[in-house]
Amino acid sequence: MKIILVSFLCLAAASAFAQTPPRYVVTDLTGQMPPATAAAYGVNDKTEVVGVLDGRPFLWRKGNLTFLSFNGSPKAINNRSQVIGTLILQRGSTVEAWKPYSRGVLSQNGKVTRLGVLPGGIFSSGAEAINASGDIVGYSATLGFGHAFLYSHGKMVDLGVPPRFDSSSANGINSSGEIVAYARVMSPPYLKAGFLWKSGKWQFLSMNVVPIAINDNGTALGYRTTDNAKRTATATACFLWRRGSQTPIGSFTPKAINNREEVVGYIAPETGARRQVFGNPNSPPSHPFAVLWKSGRLYRLDALVPKSSGWQIISANSINNRGEIVGGGIHKGKVCAVLLRPVAK
Repeated sequence: MKIILVSFLCLAAASAFAQTPPRYVVTDLTGQMPPATAAAYGVNDKTEVVGVLDGRPFLWRKGNLTFLSFNGSPKAINNRSQVIGTLILQRGSTVEAWKPYSRGVLSQNGKVTRLGVLPGGIFSSGAEAINASGDIVGYSATLGFGHAFLYSHGKMVDLGVPPRFDSSSANGINSSGEIVAYARVMSPPYLKAGFLWKSGKWQFLSMNVVPIAINDNGTALGYRTTDNAKRTATATACFLWRRGSQTPIGSFTPKAINNREEVVGYIAPETGARRQVFGNPNSPPSHPFAVLWKSGRLYRLDALVPKSSGWQIISANSINNRGEIVGGGIHKGKVCAVLLRPVAK
C-alpha cells in the first residue's frame, strides 16, 4: 500500500509540474524611442528580431536596433540573418501595401533583392516565409489569378494551383522543403482549401482552412475560416496537421509554430473565443490579447509576465525554437515591439 501511495504521489507531483504555466520576462525593443506604433514580426534562434517602428522596418540584435534599407514590412528572419518581407512601391502620391505595386524582398547585410513577379504578372508579389536554407515562398500576380511561388537559388518557380481551383498562395516552408498553401475558387461559392506541396505534388488537407506555417517535424498550423459577403476570411478555429491527422487546438487566430509545437497567436476582443482565456464573456477587453498554446493548454500571454510590470501583450507574431516570442505590447500607454523570454524553472 505504501508503494502504491508513493507512486501515486510521484505521478501527481509530476503532473502538477508539467502543468505549471510558463513564465516570461518582457524586453521593450524600442527602448527610449517614443513610437506611435511598433510591433515585432519575426525572431530567429539567435534572438535576432525584425519588426516595424513608426512604419520603418527594423532589425534588433543584441540590444541594438537598426533600420533596414527598404520601405515596407518585414515578415521573418532565418538563422542566416536573411530577412524577407514586402516592399511597398509608390506610384505618384499613392502608397498601396497589399494592392498593386508591392514586391517580395530578401534583405541581408544591407543588400535588398527584389524577388520580382511570375511571368505575366504586372502587379504585386509578397514573401511569406523563409526556411533555414534561404528558400522563400509567397504569392505573385500572373496573367490570371495569383499563384504560389517558390524562390530558390535566385529563381522564382510557379507552383501553380491544385485542380479545380483558380488561385493559390504559399504561407510556410520547412527545412525539408515541404510547403503549406491555400487555394480558392474565385467565383461563387468562393471555395477555399488548404494544401501541402511536397515532392512537386499538391496534397489536400481540408476544406475552408488556411494553413499558415509548417515546422521542421512536418506539423502544419492553420485555421478554419468563414467568408462573409465581402469575401474576407474570419478565423474561427485553429488546427494542427500531423501525418494526415487534423487536431483542433482552440478558437484563436494562429500566427506561428516552432519545432516544439508551441503556437502563438491572438484573440480579438469581439470574438466569442474570449471565453477560453478571459473567463467572463460579458466583460471583453477593449483590445486583442496575445495567446500561447503549449502542451494542450491555451494561455493569455500577459498573464504569464510579472503583474507588477504593467505590460499588456496584444499580439504574438513569431516564436523561435528556444521558446522566445515576439509581438506587440502596451506599457504606460506606449505601443511597443516586445520580446518575451521564458524564465528557467
